[in-house]
Amino acid sequence: MAANLQPSRRQQTLELLRFPLAVAVLTIHIWNQNALNMQGQLVEPHHIPLFREINIFIDSFLRHQCVPIYFFISGFVFFLGVDWNRETYFRKLKNRVRTLLIPYLIWNTAAIAILTIKYLPFLECFRTNYSDFHFSFKALLSCFWNYTDGFYPILLEQRDPFAMTGGIWPINIPLWFLRDLMIVVAATPLLYRLMKSRKGKYTVAALGAVWFVSGYWNLWHVNQLLCAFFFFSWGAYLSIRKKDMQTEFARYFRLSMWAYPLLGLLYVGAVHWYPEAALTINRLNILAGLLFAYNAASWLLEHNICRPNPFLAASSFFIYVTHYMIHSRLRRIISVLLRPESDMGFVAVYTLTTILVVGLLLVLFLLMKRYTPRFLKVAIGRQ
Repeated sequence: MAANLQPSRRQQTLELLRFPLAVAVLTIHIWNQNALNMQGQLVEPHHIPLFREINIFIDSFLRHQCVPIYFFISGFVFFLGVDWNRETYFRKLKNRVRTLLIPYLIWNTAAIAILTIKYLPFLECFRTNYSDFHFSFKALLSCFWNYTDGFYPILLEQRDPFAMTGGIWPINIPLWFLRDLMIVVAATPLLYRLMKSRKGKYTVAALGAVWFVSGYWNLWHVNQLLCAFFFFSWGAYLSIRKKDMQTEFARYFRLSMWAYPLLGLLYVGAVHWYPEAALTINRLNILAGLLFAYNAASWLLEHNICRPNPFLAASSFFIYVTHYMIHSRLRRIISVLLRPESDMGFVAVYTLTTILVVGLLLVLFLLMKRYTPRFLKVAIGRQ
């Protein structure tokens, strides 16, 4: 593998990663269920062996992998090729209002609208559990920060339905990444000073150590912020120190190629036979996964196996911010049509849902690009 690659290759590698990462996040959310609805009956995953094994595989190789990569890339790109000063900070801050805050508000508002529209008087026939719905201005605002305090208040002991380390989530759950990225961006003057100092690498290492051990406790938002600050700072350190990402990662090419799959398999085994070690293995594999994803994409480009597709790369953010609003509804429709009666049938429902959600969102993105291009640009932060 080449040790010194041109910046254009680095950019191509990042572009190549965008669509697979978005699809991976979509897959994680579609297959992430605590209780499954089969023919109107709630079924625990351990009663569907095939489904459980697929989920363990997704846990080992995908879950918790993608967002750290997003934070790392965001940190690297944020400081790339700029002379840092007060003017640069406010220019970057203004730019992130366009690329982060406005999409965050738009797509959380869309999720609120989808949730509340069924409570309009003329849609009474579609309502269930109306007594659990509590509308108030406070609940509305909380949907932009922590939806468990929103329209459907969730008791503390019932929270944390799909994160191993806890957290708080806006109503459009994947957008927690944008929320916490905005918090990190606000702190970039401090991060720049820390990364620029002689002890910058030790600061990154310290953040990494705290992030690693924090997984053993449910610290809610602190867990998410530690993930954001560590991986963003790691990327920022390389950029501020003018270290080429590909050159740095290429040093660990062979290590990442065997460590990532090996740790993934070890996680599968740990879930079955030694669950106490599963979290530690998963944390290690998140680190290996970052190196693996970038090195694999770079290797594919270097050997002319594939190239970034401009349309797929452009659609990635749209897929990321919209998929959570439609996947469960589409899954219900497919479940009614297929009427699964076995674990294979149920897995088919989830597999078909994954494929159709990706396809429908690509079609919707294409239609919006053609007929509502101005709104689309604003909604995905590209205006």
